[in-house]
Amino acid sequence: MFRRYMLIFILVSGLVICWSSVSSAQKLMIADFNRGKKPNLIGGDFGAWDKNELDRSQYCVESFTANPKIVYGSRGCSLRIDYDVDSANTPAYNGFWMKLEKIDLVPYNYLTFYVKGDKKRGFSTDFSLIVKNTEKQKASFMVRGVDENWQKILIPLDAMKKDGNFTETTELLIVFDENVVTKKVGTIYIDNITLE
Repeated sequence: MFRRYMLIFILVSGLVICWSSVSSAQKLMIADFNRGKKPNLIGGDFGAWDKNELDRSQYCVESFTANPKIVYGSRGCSLRIDYDVDSANTPAYNGFWMKLEKIDLVPYNYLTFYVKGDKKRGFSTDFSLIVKNTEKQKASFMVRGVDENWQKILIPLDAMKKDGNFTETTELLIVFDENVVTKKVGTIYIDNITLE
């Protein structure tokens, strides 16, 4: 009888351990920006990029804000991205990049993050998001409807997995393109980039 209970205990314990490891693989926080410094939580660098660094009429700059009236969750930091694509030198585009350290996206259903626009400076309600892999394949998504309140954006990964091999994902890009943005100069805030 004791052996039977011991066997059941071992089986149940094994199932609990397996279930907890599966459930922990269902969510991976890539960046919460709370430390206010690089790298992200998986060791990847990040920063702003410009189409042409010599063209000062268009630019993108990243920084951190700890203003409790702005940050997501009212503590720590959030990422601030100031962009300007109001330039006579076309095409005008720039953005933000983040290294993803060859993450395997297969176990995940969504790439999620929180975003809001800066009410005082203004912001685009729309921008592009691109994910790249080691085979130089990329998947593009449109983010629409950004407003002045924090909202969670869910990017479904199913279509991307069908179009390419994202077992080694290298980079995430946010792109402000003059042909996509609804306001050519502005500021957005980003927080809690996560795979779920």
